[in-house]
Amino acid sequence: LVGSEMCIRDSRTAKDATAPNGSSIALLVEHRGASVLLGADAFGPVLASALQALAQARGIPAVEVDALKLPHHGSQANVLTDLITAAPARHYLVSSNGDTFGHPDDPAIARVVTAAPRGATLWFNYRNARTERWADPALTAAHGYAVRFPAAPDTGTVLALPAR
Repeated sequence: LVGSEMCIRDSRTAKDATAPNGSSIALLVEHRGASVLLGADAFGPVLASALQALAQARGIPAVEVDALKLPHHGSQANVLTDLITAAPARHYLVSSNGDTFGHPDDPAIARVVTAAPRGATLWFNYRNARTERWADPALTAAHGYAVRFPAAPDTGTVLALPAR
């Protein structure tokens, strides 16, 4: 994975510059000790910069969250390593079936897999060839992450975050 030519390095990927995506509203929700970052279609560098500023204001190295819904359905132009390190999560959520734009992109998921804390879980709302490859036992073992899919195609999935 790391040695492959998947454009895993951010510098080799074109960044999103579309006005509709740049004007989307990302949201950090913190309630009763649980936290979720909803990335919308936000630009990766803008979101990472805002999170780094928040961490600095709080006097912490990063804004750790329970769950991060990846921006732009896991587009490689929006999911950057700086974002993953600015908001390390226990759970990464991917919302896309890949039919229209082919998301999630392999380089984006590879960035999550290589930059996320060990023990993190990738949650996909669809199980298909594009997402199932990330459940490969060799990959999950090598990079220390888990993968979850809906129990059935039409059921969706629920991630419960306990209050702390």
